Amino acid sequence: MKSRMGKKILLFVTFAILVMIALYSNKTFAGIGIMETYGSIVIPLQENHSIKILKQVVKVLPDYTVKAVYTFENSSKDPVTLKMGVPSNNKMLDSQGACSVFITKVNGKKVHVSSEKTPQNIKAKIGSDFGWINTWTVNFKPKERKIVKCNYMCSNLIKEAEFIKGEPNLASGYIDYITKPGILWGSPIIKADIYIDVTGYTGELSVVKPKGYKGNRFKVEWHFRNWKPTENIHIEIR
Repeated sequence: MKSRMGKKILLFVTFAILVMIALYSNKTFAGIGIMETYGSIVIPLQENHSIKILKQVVKVLPDYTVKAVYTFENSSKDPVTLKMGVPSNNKMLDSQGACSVFITKVNGKKVHVSSEKTPQNIKAKIGSDFGWINTWTVNFKPKERKIVKCNYMCSNLIKEAEFIKGEPNLASGYIDYITKPGILWGSPIIKADIYIDVTGYTGELSVVKPKGYKGNRFKVEWHFRNWKPTENIHIEIR
């Protein structure tokens, strides 16, 4: 008798746990749907003839995080102080904006980042869509090289997920990495490697720009040399 009662209790507890897991899972997936992930190249905010990008490595990850590492060089015999930043169509540091957790490090040391309106002279060159820019200042000694790392999370929910048997349908998504403003550096970017991971989506790659990419269903990459950006990176998953 006790054995039967024990089995009933065990079955009831197991059922209750499964129900709680199901409810928790549904809450966890809330807010997931057709996502647009956004990132942009670093640009100078003032006239620049001495600082150039020797190397750029960018990774856009499935969790909508952008990780970028730049190697800058001051080709001048004089010290240079340069204000630079990442343009955006939103105020990235605003809690209501599309981007958050914006962190910049120069030679491994975290620096202060300000979110401000894009100056009119810069907006005239890169387009009126870029109303905000995250900025910081870097001091270069003569002929000095510096490593600048930018990590940020940037995404925008376009449409809520449709649930199929309790699971979110992540078939569609858009990824944009803005590179055309990089022309403001004046000189070509010596080496640029860009990696985009789309393993979080269940759809197929329907649009990949620009041409010349390598990869497969799960990862897309570009490897540019002596690069003058003329076309933004754009991916659509459907």
